[in-house]
Amino acid sequence: MPKTSADRQREHIARKRRGQRVARVLVDEVAAAETLVAFGLLARCDAEDPDKVDEALSRAFAVWCA
Repeated sequence: MPKTSADRQREHIARKRRGQRVARVLVDEVAAAETLVAFGLLARCDAEDPDKVDEALSRAFAVWCA
């Protein structure tokens, strides 16, 4: 079920309160997956799953920004 605009607004406010933001980053999908696998942030079997790659990219940025 698609999110309503009110749902998206609540998520935005919650992220803002936590000091978080959504960052849109353009990357080569194969290079990103291979790098994440190389750094142990993504299992090779998950490299073709877009949701798993997105989660691993979020973890990588969290480590980078810590």
